[in-house]
Amino acid sequence: MAPNQNQKFKLGQGYHSGRYFHGLLSDARIYGRALSVSEVAALVAPKPAVRSVQGQSATRVGEAAAPEGR
Repeated sequence: MAPNQNQKFKLGQGYHSGRYFHGLLSDARIYGRALSVSEVAALVAPKPAVRSVQGQSATRVGEAAAPEGR
């Protein structure tokens, strides 16, 4: 949906109703262009679980972890 050039951008508030979104947002991104179908699909694709090992930084499962302080 194209934004209304006569109104300020509002995240979480309706333009016409003025009602506010009641809930939590876990991820909000603003792009200066329309995303392609494949870009949107990549954003919503399930991600591997994140694990933490004592003395190492958190990584995605399957990735090597670097010791903390590096």
